[in-house]
Amino acid sequence: MTSKRMCWLLAGVCFLTFAASINYPFLGCQDDWAYVTANRHLQAGWSHIVQLATTPILGLSTPLPQISYLVDHSIAGMEPWIYHLINILWHCGMVLLVFRLFRELGIRRNAAFFAALIFAIHPQRVESVVWISERKDVMCGFFFILSCVCYMAYRRPRRPASAVYQWGSIAAMAAALASKPSAAALPFVLLALDFHRTEKFHWKPLIGHFTVLAGYLLLSQTLLSGTGKNISNMGLRPVLGLRNYCTYFLKTFYPSEVCPLYPYINLSPADFILIGLCIAALIWFIARFRKKAVYDVLPMLFCAGIVLAPVCGIIIFSSADFADRYSYIPSVFFLAAAALILPPVPEKFRKWTFCIPVLLLIRTWLYLPVWNGDGPLLQAACSVPDYNYRGAIIYAEVLTKQGKAQEGLEILKHCGRSDPRTAREKILLDIADHLFALMTRYQAGEDPAKLFPEFTKILAPDKNRDLLQRVAYLSLLTILPAHADCALAAGKPIAAADIYATLARSYPDEPFTEAFYMGVSLMLRRNAAEAVKYFERALAESPDDEPTKRNLENARRLAAGKQR
Repeated sequence: MTSKRMCWLLAGVCFLTFAASINYPFLGCQDDWAYVTANRHLQAGWSHIVQLATTPILGLSTPLPQISYLVDHSIAGMEPWIYHLINILWHCGMVLLVFRLFRELGIRRNAAFFAALIFAIHPQRVESVVWISERKDVMCGFFFILSCVCYMAYRRPRRPASAVYQWGSIAAMAAALASKPSAAALPFVLLALDFHRTEKFHWKPLIGHFTVLAGYLLLSQTLLSGTGKNISNMGLRPVLGLRNYCTYFLKTFYPSEVCPLYPYINLSPADFILIGLCIAALIWFIARFRKKAVYDVLPMLFCAGIVLAPVCGIIIFSSADFADRYSYIPSVFFLAAAALILPPVPEKFRKWTFCIPVLLLIRTWLYLPVWNGDGPLLQAACSVPDYNYRGAIIYAEVLTKQGKAQEGLEILKHCGRSDPRTAREKILLDIADHLFALMTRYQAGEDPAKLFPEFTKILAPDKNRDLLQRVAYLSLLTILPAHADCALAAGKPIAAADIYATLARSYPDEPFTEAFYMGVSLMLRRNAAEAVKYFERALAESPDDEPTKRNLENARRLAAGKQR
């Protein structure tokens, strides 16, 4: 089969694998609301393109994905099918680039096709491709690998170096950084790929890439914004980073369990044995096949590790968590390492090798429906509660909004506390337990005045609110209004006003929420004239909102009465 036919086959299989997700809805419980459905700059259209591109979403600067959403919105408005379709097309492009990169790395054509096929249909791709708000993963991966391909073409031996490839690689790196900050690892990846090919380190050809990186870090502190905030259990951090790294590696070749969101994996004696076996296998391979290890395996493992470093705990930019979508770029290099060292399959076994992609495809199709709406997603996230405390808290929040706080409390009670990473997480789970227990009593009709001191004890510390909101972004919209209602029942309108003001300040990126609750706070402080201004701002953001209309009319009436 020719390379051209292989590319068509890869793109076709890739598209068919994820085609069913085109009909899936937006996820209301997750980031889709921030990136698309509640993004006022997106809904305002092309007149707000500058604001759309320059406004961070949930602490990340992702201008290119935001602009791509604007293109989708121009085509089909808020119909989710267009967003899913474009995600899939970006992934198809990524797969073709992965195939090209494998060929540039010197991998045999059939082995490159097989490895690219595994990457394309792997169950770990589902989270990145099907989750609309994770387009930043797919776009970043596309431009990341494009930069690698251009650089490898530029550094190809026995042909004149072309400035077109060099500048193309730099431009692709800039686009990758504009898609997701994790592309900051790219210059180090290119250095390792060059070492794989030339057996030497060459810094000079990468001056342009490091210059782009330095400029990016100077202009945007996105990558470093979380440094130090989540540092806990420092003595355990290196072990957890190594454990997570080994898990990403093993799940690339044996995806026995895929789980949405953040499946925190408990450390056990078996985990330490696993780490030891991986290290022992690597040492044996280095001793037995030194040249292949030094120039093929180790550079690829380094590439995967440097991309994973900020998210899996190897370095301390963030918590040592785990998510299948984090493997999107690193798995390319894990597969490259395997393809570089595995010998050709004997002729009599070749027809059986495609059992592997068939099994992966079946696993992906079985996992795909999990992302068909909030309910299936959260149920799957909580199917192994010890592994996913974030999923449990978000599910409890969603059930509480539906008036089912007792069911949410039951979900939390089944969420384990045994993860040794979790001085932070245990505190967070205790906070969530207490709050949802109070919400259960509140929704059951218990006297709000009696609940007010208990709410206040938990929610008064700023750090408690910050921890809860960091995990479940919309939780305060459910809990703080109940707290304010309890304050009013206890005859403390100023305390209620403070609670509503806190709620407004908690959502500065949500202009309707900020304006509406600040207006309510001012009304409780009997400052109707100022409240009118905020309710007018809220109504401008959401013209059909009936509570805002009623509050605005009441505020205007009270303000007019005071003037008389």
